[in-house]
Amino acid sequence: LAVVARRPARTFLDSGVLIAAFKGQPSMADPAAQILKDPNRVFLSSPFVRLEVCPKALFNRQREEHDFYQGYFARAEMTHDLLDSNERFFARAMVARDLQAILTLGEKEAASSGVGSMDSLHIAAAHLLKAHEFITTEKPSKSIHRSSLVKVVYLFSQVMNGIFAESKRRARILSRYRCVTRTGTALLVVVASPSWPKLLAPQQ
Repeated sequence: LAVVARRPARTFLDSGVLIAAFKGQPSMADPAAQILKDPNRVFLSSPFVRLEVCPKALFNRQREEHDFYQGYFARAEMTHDLLDSNERFFARAMVARDLQAILTLGEKEAASSGVGSMDSLHIAAAHLLKAHEFITTEKPSKSIHRSSLVKVVYLFSQVMNGIFAESKRRARILSRYRCVTRTGTALLVVVASPSWPKLLAPQQ
């Protein structure tokens, strides 16, 4: 049998994903960290994303946070010629031709889809870098999800789908039992454990 390797997913992360990975609550940080640790992804970015995260970390004297972001940009394929090409994090850069191309495409996308100004530049850069998906912390109701230039993925969609599936599973289990509290043949007790739910005989 021939083993066909899956093509790495070209992934553009918005600044919210990076912020969530570094200092989000576990429910936010874990999905972001899983994305960043995925060996089958090629990460893409632009100086616009860097602008959203690095200066503020420096201003707040958060050196560890700033180093985290710089480490990400060092391994990401970047739109190359928007900043000084001698900067370290452009060493493995990929050229998205020129600033004018991103601005032109971003303006067109903002006008046609109603995407916010900075988001339109991220979307344009992702498109020019041939991203397979653009992962964001913006909820599906936000304007960025209207873009058709690149597939926009909500970071927490898998988490929410998992919660929804678990809720349905528990509802099915509950529907199989009658909880009788007055005449008392059984008492259904909901507990947060792997053995949920437990059926316990009512105390005499």
